[in-house]
Amino acid sequence: MVEVMEKTNDYVIKTTTEITPQRIADVITAGVEGGIAYWATDFLLTKPPGSMTLPSGATGAYAPPEGGDPWYCDANVYASDDFVIEVTEIEASDGTSTVTRRITRKDIQKALQIMAEKYDWHFKNIVGENEDSETGDVLIQLACFKELVYG
Repeated sequence: MVEVMEKTNDYVIKTTTEITPQRIADVITAGVEGGIAYWATDFLLTKPPGSMTLPSGATGAYAPPEGGDPWYCDANVYASDDFVIEVTEIEASDGTSTVTRRITRKDIQKALQIMAEKYDWHFKNIVGENEDSETGDVLIQLACFKELVYG
């Protein structure tokens, strides 16, 4: 649940928006498949490795079965309370060094709140099911860094 505060003159409107795990899966998929490749090299489900078997048959950081979807497309991942995703960031200074960042459910919750407060057009795209790779990239960056670091 994400709370959004909007102010119009002297009136304060407080709204609550619920984002389903399926919406998170859709936005993350857009980011992984089209948005984060310029700053990240890996996006792996690692907590605990291989412990979550998804309906597609995929487990942990392993590839999906022939013709199946990758694990990050599955809403069951984001419905879980104990997942950890490791994102390998390419250090911009030399282009070869890497840093591993971790994303949990709590990080995604915080990222959605930041997005609603600072990048409301992206948040509206999630709610309106109009996300693209940029929206996915923004969500993943906010989950990793709590701010936009890359373009």
